[in-house]
Amino acid sequence: MLLTLKWDEARGALPLESIWEVVRLGENGDEALQSVPQMRVSLAGMLMRRSYAVPVFDPRRWKGFFEHVPKIRGQYAVLLQTEDSLDGLLAQEVGILSAFERLTDFAQAETRNATGLGKRFVDSAVRGERAVWALLSVSRLARAMHGELDPPSKENS
Repeated sequence: MLLTLKWDEARGALPLESIWEVVRLGENGDEALQSVPQMRVSLAGMLMRRSYAVPVFDPRRWKGFFEHVPKIRGQYAVLLQTEDSLDGLLAQEVGILSAFERLTDFAQAETRNATGLGKRFVDSAVRGERAVWALLSVSRLARAMHGELDPPSKENS
C-alpha cells in the first residue's frame, strides 16, 4: 500500500511503512505549525506530536521537486520515519492507494509530464486509480530535509 500526496496537479506516493502519522493542519485541522526563529527557508515550522518536536518541510522550496511550483500551501503534515529521524512533509491532499501497477519502463520525461514532479526525488512510477503517481525516494527526501542533498547538476535536475 502507498500513501498518495497531492500538490495542485502534482502527484507523488510513499510506501506506507515509511509513514509514522498524517496530521491535518490549519483552520479545519487539529494542529498548527510553530515557527522557529531564523529557520531554514525550506522549514515550514515545528509540529509538537506525542512528545516529539517534528520539523515540517515545504517541498515547494526545494529545487527540482516540482516541474511547476504549486500555489496552494499544504494542509497535511506527512510524518516520515527514516533511519535517522522523524520529519514532516507538507502536502495539500493525502490518500491511500491499495491497488497499483509499478511502471518499470516508464520514461523519466513521461513521469514528469504525468505527475508534475521532477526526477530528482522520484524512484519510479506507479499507475492506480486512473492516474500515474511518482514513487518518491524516502532517502532523498530525508537528505533534502536535512540540507544534505547535493545541488542539482545538469543531468539530475
